Amino acid sequence: MLTQLAGPAQHEDLMELLDSSRVSDRGRILRAMAHAGGVPTELSLLREAREPAHAKDAVYAAGMSAHRDLAAMATSRELAGTATQRSADWWRNSGPAVTDPMGRLIPDDRGTEATGQTA
Repeated sequence: MLTQLAGPAQHEDLMELLDSSRVSDRGRILRAMAHAGGVPTELSLLREAREPAHAKDAVYAAGMSAHRDLAAMATSRELAGTATQRSADWWRNSGPAVTDPMGRLIPDDRGTEATGQTA
């Protein structure tokens, strides 16, 4: 429910919740943040990407947010050949799905505007 109802107005609350949450809730909070304006680039998603229980959520949040850690997820030797790496690579090729308030796509990690394709 959190992921469907969260919006930009809840972004600050989600950041606080992420800091104080149980490890088991982190994935759901990351997905909600992706729908609430994106995951801030200063928040590392690599730890969650390496954890099997949170990898899908971390890659989804990174992809939706055009997060800087997406490139590391796609090229990490530690994640080589995993579904996490393939998913991160897909997001890098497809582009992000989060738009700014003016309706423009957020620039991706290559410094260009994304293609406009959605997941």
